[in-house]
Amino acid sequence: MLLSTPETIQHILWQGQLELDSEEIKEENFRLISLPSPPSYVPTVSIGQPEVWPLAELYSGAIPSWLEVKQNEAQFFLVRFACSLRNSGEDKFQITQAKFSVDLLPDNQQNRAIAFDLYPLEINQEIKRNCKVSLSPNIKFKEAQASLGGTDFALEYPELQPTIIATGVGEYKADWEYRKAQGKGVQGSKFMHMIVKVPNNMQLVRTKLNLTARLEQNGNPLVKWLFKTDIKKVPSDCLIVNLIG
Repeated sequence: MLLSTPETIQHILWQGQLELDSEEIKEENFRLISLPSPPSYVPTVSIGQPEVWPLAELYSGAIPSWLEVKQNEAQFFLVRFACSLRNSGEDKFQITQAKFSVDLLPDNQQNRAIAFDLYPLEINQEIKRNCKVSLSPNIKFKEAQASLGGTDFALEYPELQPTIIATGVGEYKADWEYRKAQGKGVQGSKFMHMIVKVPNNMQLVRTKLNLTARLEQNGNPLVKWLFKTDIKKVPSDCLIVNLIG
């Protein structure tokens, strides 16, 4: 089964403008005589509804033997996360960094799922196009061969632009950080995939999502602002969603 990554977010969980994280900016600009006024060009973002697939259902034929063995230890799911960033003031300002965070929350018995693997994990140099990614027998993402067998599974990315760095493999919280590269700011739709490992006795997996973005004045990297998801305008449970159960 070839699971293609869409060009745009299919189902939006939340969208709106980010709010200024004034406390962190004051700390970062402590050497400035006065804090620069934030621009009117506040980044507008969308966060997509996560999409979830049980790993075994992604194989059109028999489940691979290595996956059957692993499923005796825990449940495994593929989850797709998505966000998009739009900067209306790109002639004067650039989004130079954005971070999408996923926090896998404990259930009432304090069971907790982990981010078993992440993709993309690190894209540093060149743009990757028509990239196919499958799973290894240890349930880790790997670059797929040009042709796939009829029963194999793979993800397909039309394009991956640098720079992307993910952290949190094997942990409860994971982040994808996007940075500007070759003079181009961060914007557009971003899609991220996670293999979630869930204890067999865990029936409900909830996650909290967050997005921050750094905006800099073109030509003056000392003048910058950090924006975060505006919790005052987002319903308290909007960015806490059920992944499984």
